[in-house]
This record gives sequence, structure tokens and C-alpha cells, in this order.
Amino acid sequence: MWFAFVPSFLTILVGSFYVAYQIMSFRSSHLFLNEKKQFITQLFDFIFGFFKNNPTITLILLIVAGIVILFYMLLPTMLEGGLIQMIARKYNKQQPRIIDGIGYGFASFLPLLEYHAISKSFSVFTVITTGALFLRNTEIETFQLLSIPMVFIGLVGLIMTILFTYTDFFIVIDKEDIFKSISKSCSLVLTNWHHTFLIMILMIIISIRILINILLVLIIPAIIMISGAIIAAFTMAKIGIIVGVIIGIVALVIASYFTAIIHVFADAVWTFTFLELTKEEQLNAREKQSAQ
Repeated sequence: MWFAFVPSFLTILVGSFYVAYQIMSFRSSHLFLNEKKQFITQLFDFIFGFFKNNPTITLILLIVAGIVILFYMLLPTMLEGGLIQMIARKYNKQQPRIIDGIGYGFASFLPLLEYHAISKSFSVFTVITTGALFLRNTEIETFQLLSIPMVFIGLVGLIMTILFTYTDFFIVIDKEDIFKSISKSCSLVLTNWHHTFLIMILMIIISIRILINILLVLIIPAIIMISGAIIAAFTMAKIGIIVGVIIGIVALVIASYFTAIIHVFADAVWTFTFLELTKEEQLNAREKQSAQ
């Protein structure tokens, strides 16, 4: 469970700040308040002002933020490799230990990190965030012109995501290189078209997981801000902030736990499907079917 809980915790934590940033950026854009300074400029001004008045605290916060971002960029990929290996080995009646899972994660870390960097560049999420950036910083007419190619790119990215479904597993379990894993994944998806219905179900499971992540990311900042504001309205501001932070941390842990359960379940289903589909090699037209 820790192999899924830690990535879920980091994803929701970073995602909460990212969603808050997007909301504030839209709020200050020409679509709403049309403020003279963009939110990112206001944020840097606030950080520099806070640093002048509280240099030590600011430095500590920046170091903590840097560590969290570094963990967010590296740990989920490493733990994902370890989780896939452990699920596959348990499927084959092996008994891997947690310390073994960490070793498996390190073994597949670099190729998996490289593949994720490639795949995320054309993901639907990347298209949506790019579209949000254009929407905030361009006129509506310009955005309407850009929306057509962005929708097309998003559809292409969705198709590629489906074709690359098993790439992670070829990298982690079979230790193939990145481009060979991508090629094998595309071939496996296309040649097993009769499993389309199963793949669709799996994609729905992943979509539900993503939707839950999004909802949790939206709820947690709201809980922190609303609870802090309500308590601050009746008591001292510092107490309101402290209580709001405590409630937010509790909500973050609970959200991470339930997201981790979905993460493990989805990875197990995908891993079992991969192992079953690759159990027997596909025959070409010149080969004879072996006797069962």
C-alpha cells in the first residue's frame, strides 16, 4: 500500500497547490477581474516581500517546497516500477518483500522516468493545461482558432495513450528498452482487439481514478480555506489558520489513502491483463497451432 500511498499523497498535495494557482490565475485574468498584474507576478511580488521581512522562514519554506517537488518528480515513477514488479511476482506465487520492491523500483527507474517524460508531453492533461494558459492570455477569438488544433492534438494523444497502455509493463517486467516497449505495446493492443471491451473497462477505471483525484484536489483547498475563514471570523486569525491547516492535513491523508486503494486495484488489473496477454506469443501465418 505504501507504494501507492506515497505517490497519491504527493500528487494530491502538489495538485492542490496547482489547482489553487489555476483558479487564482483565471480570477486575475481578463476573463474575470482583468487585473493589471497577472497572478504569477503578484505571487512573486508577495514572495519577495515576505522574504525581505522573514528571510529565514522563507528560505526554510523554499527548501521544503523544493524537496517536495523533487520527490513528486522522482518518487512516483520509482514506486510505480516497484509496485508493478511486486504485483507481477505475487501473481506468479512469489513472495517479494517491501525492501525488494524498492530495489525493483530503482532497477526500472531511469527508463520509466524517460518514458513518462515522453508520454506526458502529449497527454490529454498537458493539452488541457496548455489550453487553459492560452485561454487566460489570449483573446477569445484567438483561443477559438487554437481550440480546433488543440482538440485534434488531444484526440491523437488519447489514441496514443491507449496504444501505449502496456509500455510501462514491458519496461518494468520484461526490461525492454523504451521504443521497443512502445512498439510491443502498440502491437499487443492491436493484435488483441477482441479484448477491446476489457480495455475499455480498464480505461473507465483509470478515468474514474483521475476524476476522484481531481475532485479531491478541488475539495482539499476549499476545506482549508473555508474552515480557516469560518473559525477566523469568530476567533483569533492565527487559531483559524492552525485549525484549517490541521483539517486540511487530515483530509489530505484520508484522500491519499482512498486514492491509493484505487491505484493498487488499477495497477493489479492492468498487470494481470498484461501477463495473460503475453503468456503465449502470437503465431504468424506460416506457423502451426500447437496441440493443447
